[in-house]
Amino acid sequence: MSDLICIKKYETRAEAELAGEVLAAAGIESLVGADDCAGWLPPLTLVTGGARLLVNKDDELRACKILEEFDRKLPGNDSSANAQKSETD
Repeated sequence: MSDLICIKKYETRAEAELAGEVLAAAGIESLVGADDCAGWLPPLTLVTGGARLLVNKDDELRACKILEEFDRKLPGNDSSANAQKSETD
């Protein structure tokens, strides 16, 4: 992987890794950068600015669109609740 850029920051490594798995399912390679002692001290990411999700610059737009759609589908997300409400109206 070359020309890596950060497309999103997460509070925890676990959240960033989940997003990375979503991208992997769509065929996009990613890396998680987190200063948490290789996962041994997860609370450290709260102090160091969180975990960063990195992708190739060429995949930036596609990756962002995929993650936006994934975020909309998460339970408890206001936009997914609004979409469900409008479907039942």
